Amino acid sequence: MTQNVTSWTIEIETSGGFSGKGVGGVSVGSDGQVSASSEARRACKSDASSEEIKAIEKLISQSKPGKWRKSYARPGNPRGYADQFSYTLKISVDKPGGSQSYETSWYDETKDSLPSDLDSLVKELWKVRDRVVAKC
Repeated sequence: MTQNVTSWTIEIETSGGFSGKGVGGVSVGSDGQVSASSEARRACKSDASSEEIKAIEKLISQSKPGKWRKSYARPGNPRGYADQFSYTLKISVDKPGGSQSYETSWYDETKDSLPSDLDSLVKELWKVRDRVVAKC
């Protein structure tokens, strides 16, 4: 993604599994606000550390969300299997010229097909989620 991003919000939502509720999620904003949830849907709020914000900003600046597919589901199984976890990542960035939003999704079985820039963002966001949920 090009430079000159003035603010951003990025989130991962999940659904599916036996309960249909997923495995939790996370939302992080450039203002440092974090909302995270666990498998039990326990909602937690916290502030991201400066190191976490820097890491996410670096990954956002290196990402190419315009090249991400809308879905990384298997072509023969676009809705996934019963009780399979589904993940959706949404990213919104503000720049001097306007805002841009991107969304992509995948299933736990297709995570290995994510492009490396997307995979790196997911891993970093999930680390933040795990930290926040653990302290909640």
